[in-house]
Amino acid sequence: MGVARNDPCPCGSGRKYKQCCINRQQSMPSVPRPSMQQLLESAMRHFNAGHWREAEAACQQVLSVQPKQADALFVMGGIALKLGHYAEAEKWLGQAQRQTPQCPAALWHALAIAEHAQGKLDLAERHYREALLLDNSLHEAYLNVGTILQMHDQLEEAEDCYRRCLALAPDQADAHVNLGVALMQRHHMQSALHHLQEAIRLRPMYATAHRNLGLVYMGQGHLHEAEACFRQSLQLNADDSVSVSNLLFSLNYRDDLTPEEKLKEACLGGEALAAMAQQRGAPSFTAWKVSAAPERLRVGLLSGDYCQHPVAYFLESTLAHVDRSSLELIAYDTFPKDDAVSRRLKPMFSSWVSLHDMSDAQAAQRLYQDGLHILIDLSGHTAHNRLPLLTCRPAPLQIAWLGYFATTGLPGLDYILVDEHVVPPAEAVQFSEQCIWMPDTYRCFTPPDVAVDVNQLPSGSGHPVTFGCFNNLSKINERVVRVWSSILERLP
Repeated sequence: MGVARNDPCPCGSGRKYKQCCINRQQSMPSVPRPSMQQLLESAMRHFNAGHWREAEAACQQVLSVQPKQADALFVMGGIALKLGHYAEAEKWLGQAQRQTPQCPAALWHALAIAEHAQGKLDLAERHYREALLLDNSLHEAYLNVGTILQMHDQLEEAEDCYRRCLALAPDQADAHVNLGVALMQRHHMQSALHHLQEAIRLRPMYATAHRNLGLVYMGQGHLHEAEACFRQSLQLNADDSVSVSNLLFSLNYRDDLTPEEKLKEACLGGEALAAMAQQRGAPSFTAWKVSAAPERLRVGLLSGDYCQHPVAYFLESTLAHVDRSSLELIAYDTFPKDDAVSRRLKPMFSSWVSLHDMSDAQAAQRLYQDGLHILIDLSGHTAHNRLPLLTCRPAPLQIAWLGYFATTGLPGLDYILVDEHVVPPAEAVQFSEQCIWMPDTYRCFTPPDVAVDVNQLPSGSGHPVTFGCFNNLSKINERVVRVWSSILERLP
């Protein structure tokens, strides 16, 4: 079949045949056009070789004649996936799936990866499972389903997926890391240790494995080993802000370091976070678009703990007593999690902004554009923090409060809210921030809406006084045990 005058030119220029090569073709000997099958084979050959542009050109020739050709659509989606253009990949792969009555496992799997990368977790999980129904040897699909289940706190189900992945691919380092983290979250520390060490054996330069191994050691109270892991992670990945926070958090539990040494480490960590923000292209602000005499102060609260978490329980009662005529509160959520507590908190804010999928540069710009007078960080060096943002100074006044018990060492934080019980005035020198002492207490507890049966006190019926501790093992060192022993020895 010949090329019509108004058809796309076979040379791939994008122009019509009559406006491009018609005269040249008429003056040349006739050359057979490649068949659809030949073009598809060429596209696959180029795709497998990583020649994306050539693969795309071959697919476009096919689609210019057969716009619904499923194999060409599939390859186009695969190219977009390889280039990290996930929305575009989802579009092409979705079209391919709709043109394929019996969709192959590989297509379901590719579509799920594109959806997963965009945070469409429920859709991605469904399509991973469609792929596994057709081909239960797809170890990567088990790994990815496990990741989604773990994000939903379905840890036992996630663990099962990781073990299925490892049964098919024992050398899958990512699966060992994820399984190790899931086991750590379930407090199976020795098993977690085994899988994280195995991941490092398989990939010695795997920074994330070293970081999570440090968390396991910290959970076991092996603080020197934890420090070594976090420092190793930072050597392998200089942009690992999570390891900076993990390191500083763990050093607070050490009784062999002086307060001065801990402050010095915190300040070095703060400088490292500021350098990371700059390297990531985040802006630095020195002037702000805010009124000097506003009717209401715009106050942003930055946290990843707007859920069933101690921070939220301490925050809720405070927010209930805020004077809305003088303060406008905006929540910046760094780790969205929908539960009963988050649903109670949302009406207490004038707006609720998720920063979870924003880069540091995007998030810093958003905070700045919102015209905040005060930005309050509720995380410190705890999980889901976005401390690098604060080094950009998106608000003229920045305060630490509630979520962290020590100094952040961050150059962009001006003040920290404390009380004389947690920070006696003589200990203010241990903070890079300026301490503001609140009267009585710096936090107000909101009792959880859970009925708890309270037993009678054992000491009320002649038994000795019972002591308990709700802290994790990392905080119980030899010095703590000596103090407890001293107290117990003085009991009658």
